[in-house]
Amino acid sequence: ANNGYFYVLYSTGENALAWSGQSSVRLSRFTYHAEFQAVPSASELILLDDLGWEKWHHGGGLAFDEHGYLYIGIGDMEVYGDAQNLLSKRGKILRIKPTAAGYEIPADNPYLYNPIAPPELYAIGFRNPFRLFYNAITTELLVADVGHGHLEEINVVESCRNYGRAVREGPCPKGHYQPCSPTPGLYVAALYNFPHILGKGSAITGLTYYSGLSFPADYRSKLFFADYSLNTLAWIDPQAEGDLVATPFATNINSPVDVEYANGNLYVVSIETGQIIEISYQEDGQALFDVQLTAAQTIGPSPLGVSFVAEGVNDDTETWSYQWEFGDGSAPQTTNSAAVSHTYTAEGVYTAAVQVSGSAGSQSSKSTLTVVVYNGEIPELQLTNLNDNGRTHSYQAGDQIKYEAVRPSGTADLHPETPYTWTIDLVHNQHRHFLVRGYAAESGTFTIPTETHGSTDIYYRFTLTMHTADEREIPVTRLLSPELTTLQLAADPSPVPLKIDGVTQLTPYNFLAIIGEERHLQADQSLLFQDGVYQFANWEQTDLDGGEPAAVLGDQPPQWITVPAVPTTYTARYLYQYPQLKQFLPLLVKAN
Repeated sequence: ANNGYFYVLYSTGENALAWSGQSSVRLSRFTYHAEFQAVPSASELILLDDLGWEKWHHGGGLAFDEHGYLYIGIGDMEVYGDAQNLLSKRGKILRIKPTAAGYEIPADNPYLYNPIAPPELYAIGFRNPFRLFYNAITTELLVADVGHGHLEEINVVESCRNYGRAVREGPCPKGHYQPCSPTPGLYVAALYNFPHILGKGSAITGLTYYSGLSFPADYRSKLFFADYSLNTLAWIDPQAEGDLVATPFATNINSPVDVEYANGNLYVVSIETGQIIEISYQEDGQALFDVQLTAAQTIGPSPLGVSFVAEGVNDDTETWSYQWEFGDGSAPQTTNSAAVSHTYTAEGVYTAAVQVSGSAGSQSSKSTLTVVVYNGEIPELQLTNLNDNGRTHSYQAGDQIKYEAVRPSGTADLHPETPYTWTIDLVHNQHRHFLVRGYAAESGTFTIPTETHGSTDIYYRFTLTMHTADEREIPVTRLLSPELTTLQLAADPSPVPLKIDGVTQLTPYNFLAIIGEERHLQADQSLLFQDGVYQFANWEQTDLDGGEPAAVLGDQPPQWITVPAVPTTYTARYLYQYPQLKQFLPLLVKAN
């Protein structure tokens, strides 16, 4: 725009990179000054700063329509009820009209005259509306809403509509799987939803419409979306009849968090590599497949021997050749093996690469890996569990971890301002959540969250980067894996349906859980059995092996628990109340 304005939804405060102040999700306007080719920090105009802050699900979608209205996707921040709570902006799509002074409320905003609702509300019932896309051709607003345990959604957003969080996920009640009853009229069904892949998950993190002519006709007027967990792009035809089906488009895109269309091409943002990837079409080109270059050791003093492996070639119908580059000025090498070794003799940071070619003309994209050769003193990354120093390679939720760079010679020969920086990631399935990034310190503490992530397939990765005086970066990494125990959901009488974190399971149900996490149990208030009606009495907790006497937890169907260190059974007790009153039950007539 001529005024240089652009809008950013971001997190700030002590739990974000600011490292001080009240944590908050914030919408701000900044101004780009073309004459200086810069964005002064003083140009920030804060527009929304009352959204609160939690560890997860901030949303992030921003989109303008042809009227200049700005739509903002705000996540529920793991406060499940807020998506349906009209008092809160969480779990909503907001709409404002930006002005030179800030913003105004559009006159036709649906909740403008609701006495309890923020006037910015436009639509409700979202979990994590991570990306918004306004299709100027169809005048539709689309949202990529990151799902919970089962499904990801693409929704067409309409004024004053309810999209179901946390009552529903995809076409089903939350915690249930298909087949299920149709979406009731109170809620809007998704344009498209797709299930998570077991052990890999999914997270829809980009959405755009291909309106150009450069790609072949099959791709035109199609809706492309990115999956952060699977590192993929796929597309659907939003105009197709019946159930929509996704077609894979691109793989091995490292942690995509946005996809955009411009000038006939697609552009993908990789948060892992910090790159913007351009995807264009060449008429005489051939589709590339993906390989992954790996090595057990990539850092150390010279001479450093590195054993490289190219992973991902599983087709035995072709003969394969591997073209290796080691990045140190040595000659490229070609082998028929997927493994090769190379010795680095001098200090430096090198980029090794491999590309694979098949006898029938197939070819892979080039995969790279960084190798660091450093003869100086590499720091030790020390992790100390302040709750139990015996846990050196594992954790329990709630543990406080002290992380420290230990280098006997100190930091005098390192970068004078930032000798060390830290990154802490939560790695889940095939993706990661950035928890701490670029924290400059020799040491610090980090408390493992007690909120459940809905999976035991997670670990925390601590990365210490040492910055030398000549600006080389020497990374050292350590992992902490969760300590697990077995929990059982039971009922008396049984079997009955119980919920764990909103997901329905039939008793008895055994599962693994991370020690120390907070989990939510839910039982029905009353149940109908053949001999009559039973009412919920209480929850009981016992050792799974029956060694300890039962402990009564509470007499209400919802119950929060902290996962104990020993295998444990949680039993929902029901008491018989009265027989079935058959006169109030429907009469079933057998047809002749």
